[in-house]
Amino acid sequence: MTSPSEVESLLAAMMSALQRRGYGRSEIADMSVNRVSNSGAVVSVRRIRYRTDGSELERLGETYMLREVDRDWKIVAAMVHDPGAILALV
Repeated sequence: MTSPSEVESLLAAMMSALQRRGYGRSEIADMSVNRVSNSGAVVSVRRIRYRTDGSELERLGETYMLREVDRDWKIVAAMVHDPGAILALV
């Protein structure tokens, strides 16, 4: 994605699909962060999604590559994966 409108469109579609499945909220269960350079970092999380009634909808892992640009951190790449495969970064 190369523009804010592309990102907004993707996120809107994702949220709409989640809401159709009864999504209510998310919780980060585990997080690992490793700064790999002055302007780069890797973040890996285990996320739990809940339905509006409070029951668990699903668990997933997410790993992000970030880059610092003009004092703001930007996501360069993102991957959703098995929740047991989050990176243990040191």
